[in-house]
Amino acid sequence: MRVLGHLCGAMYLMGTLMYGSGLRLIEACRLRVRDIDFERQVVTVRAGKGDKDRTTLLPAACIPALQHQISTAKQQLDYRLHHGRVPVTLPHKLDRKYPNAGISLAW
Repeated sequence: MRVLGHLCGAMYLMGTLMYGSGLRLIEACRLRVRDIDFERQVVTVRAGKGDKDRTTLLPAACIPALQHQISTAKQQLDYRLHHGRVPVTLPHKLDRKYPNAGISLAW
C-alpha cells in the first residue's frame, strides 16, 4: 500500500486497479473502455495469462477515477478524429474486419 502513496494520476489509477482487481501489469495496460462494466462492477481481462479471458471485480474506489479517465479519452478521440489522425490500432487484424471499430470509444 505504501507504493500507491507515491503514485498520482493515471499511474495511481492503474496501481489501484492492479491491487483491487488482481490485474497483472500487462493486463492493466491493455484495458479498453469496452472491458469495463460499471453496472455489474466487473472488469473483463482479455487474453490474460495462458491467453484466456476472465472477469474480475471492479473496486468501487476506482469508479470515479475511471469515469474521469474515460471522459478524457473521449476528448482525445474527438480531437484525433477532428484532425484526421488514426485513433487506435486494433489487435488481430480487426481493423480489416471492422473498419470503423478504431474510431469508437470502446476501443
